[in-house]
Amino acid sequence: MAAAAITLEQVKKNFGAVQALRGVSLEIPEKTVFGLIGPNGAGKTTLFSLLLGYLEPSEGSLRVLGVKPSELHTLRGQVAALPQDSDLPPTITITQALTYFGSLCGLSGAALNKDIDRVLELVDLKEWRRAKIRQLSHGMKKRVGIAQTLIGEPKLIILDEPTSGLDPKHAYHLIQLFKAITDKTTVLISSHNLAELEHLCDSAVILVRGGIVRSGSMNDIRRADVEVRVTLGQGKEPNLSVLSGALGDARLDYVADTRLLTLRFEENAGKSSDEQTTKALSAMIADGLTIRSVERGQSLLTTYLELAGGPMPTAAPVAAPAPMAKI
Repeated sequence: MAAAAITLEQVKKNFGAVQALRGVSLEIPEKTVFGLIGPNGAGKTTLFSLLLGYLEPSEGSLRVLGVKPSELHTLRGQVAALPQDSDLPPTITITQALTYFGSLCGLSGAALNKDIDRVLELVDLKEWRRAKIRQLSHGMKKRVGIAQTLIGEPKLIILDEPTSGLDPKHAYHLIQLFKAITDKTTVLISSHNLAELEHLCDSAVILVRGGIVRSGSMNDIRRADVEVRVTLGQGKEPNLSVLSGALGDARLDYVADTRLLTLRFEENAGKSSDEQTTKALSAMIADGLTIRSVERGQSLLTTYLELAGGPMPTAAPVAAPAPMAKI
């Protein structure tokens, strides 16, 4: 089992009478991409602020790379963060900004210049290194912020909406980059772009009103092992009684307008989901049905709407993180 990069045990955070986090327990494995998902006011910014040492928990304990957040200064250069609304002084150049952040990691001289070249190449800004921050578009500023988190190859990177404002090309490129760096780095990412998180994250947690409503691998969250969604081609309508008899414990739901047939299997039924899915598809074909597409589990968006539905929670007051962090 992989070691934990981040551990929370029964963490609570109160702001007066408002409980922003309610007994959150969580382990984030090292060298993975982990998603933090939830509506506004769910406690995500509060959790980030606790992990970075900007806030103290009201109850419970946290460990980041094995130390308390209040001791992160002992991990110089090993933790980096990029809050959503971060900014840089408009009159400095990209190189000056990255030189400053690199110096915080303990880099200098040729080693620092080499690493600046590396991270600018990664975010496709090498030709802009002498440009001032005020000359950059919003998306380019965002990429500078991501570059600063990569300086020194930290063991943990915490990102809040890192692809917001990016064009599709650069957003896709950064998604691939985040996946690629997990040979050395743990990436904790929060985003409202659920389709992006679904393809990017190994595991995730969904927070609603300060509490965890579901956590685990992305397949676990999407219930990929217990639900199969089959879109039928045009033609014959399914005979649900025949299919139910062939599939035993599986529950069937059919929406005629969209020709969507959903199969829900019993968890821990003694059969693998692959075996159950194969049997189900074979029964459909034997019944003369044509199959247009098959999807394992729900989309992350559907799962999120089911778990986070209802009235939006009132956002708790939180201490805003520093513009950027390099520890």
